[in-house]
Amino acid sequence: MVSMAYAEKIYKTTMVQTAPDALSLIIMLYDGAIEHVDHTIFAMEKKDYEKKSYHISKFTAIIEELLCSLDYEKGGIIAENLRDVYLFVLNEVPRASLRNDKESFSKIKHILSELRSAWREIR
Repeated sequence: MVSMAYAEKIYKTTMVQTAPDALSLIIMLYDGAIEHVDHTIFAMEKKDYEKKSYHISKFTAIIEELLCSLDYEKGGIIAENLRDVYLFVLNEVPRASLRNDKESFSKIKHILSELRSAWREIR
């Protein structure tokens, strides 16, 4: 019998491998980051610090991937602004985590949701 976690991993891998274009991949990254922020907040509410740490590491890895994928030649000022947002998020996470500050994680989720909406509009 296949575990649910394994099935979900296979599903997500298939989604990434069959994404029609880079823009779809970017939106998928935002979706994943937002999902992990939600799980982080939930884990904080349940005082499940192991899961909190796991989900923080997942969504920060996604933000780091988005940061590394910026094309400053093509993106110009937009790429620079995204860099600043990603760096803000990455700098805010340790502070929010240490304080178990759900409000800060909610703000991070809001920022990521706004960016995801903008990318969807572009598509």
